[in-house]
Amino acid sequence: MQKHFLCAIFLFSLPSFAQSTYLQVGEAKIKKSVIALTPLTAEPDRANAALSVVQQTVQSDLEFTDQFKILPAAGFPQTKVSGLSEMKFEDWAKSGTDYVAFGKFIEEKSRVTYELHFVNIGSNQEVLAKRYLSDTGELKILAHTIANDLVLAMTGKNGIFLSRIAFVCDKTGKKEIYSSGFDGSDVRQVTRIRSLSMAPAWSPDGTRIAFSVYNRHSDGTKNIDLFEIELKTGALKLLSNRKGINSGAS
Repeated sequence: MQKHFLCAIFLFSLPSFAQSTYLQVGEAKIKKSVIALTPLTAEPDRANAALSVVQQTVQSDLEFTDQFKILPAAGFPQTKVSGLSEMKFEDWAKSGTDYVAFGKFIEEKSRVTYELHFVNIGSNQEVLAKRYLSDTGELKILAHTIANDLVLAMTGKNGIFLSRIAFVCDKTGKKEIYSSGFDGSDVRQVTRIRSLSMAPAWSPDGTRIAFSVYNRHSDGTKNIDLFEIELKTGALKLLSNRKGINSGAS
């Protein structure tokens, strides 16, 4: 059976001008920063599985933006780096690398420690040094946090990798509200009302979603009412059920 996903498209009207400006698509070129994610020291060896999840997610996040290029391991002038004093800056510069990441990964019971060092080859300086602590069940969140910090260190702008998307999907046969990671991963069903839910809108702190739903009232009439759901508890709160369309929460 073919699955159909519903997407909401937001259209913005632009003011019309007497003179039109045309931009040729494809002319603008942006030089990508080349990043080397060198192998981290893993303690103990069995931590390699968890480390692989983190490293692959960080790499996918950075490549997703199309602003960065990950240097293949075959192009590394040094197979492993343990400290800033070991860095062969001239060799890395010749390889075309802009930034090098190295560090240590420790797994202890249900906790992991990720020690990150990030070096700017052009300035011969460490631009980020940070130790992260996480539960083993939150490796994806750890990786997205690291990727955000790397983007901030390189561009001065915040990364998007912990962002979530709210959308409507009818995979259950009814239109419900769902959420996912910025890249479409980690899909979660938010509502289970078994009706026609629509127009989700995030609260500023990201803990709640307002949405409209085709609802039946106690007198038997049907109406489009406005609700809010608390993501952590699943608690529903009625915001407005006045006669007519209650929608457009901001």
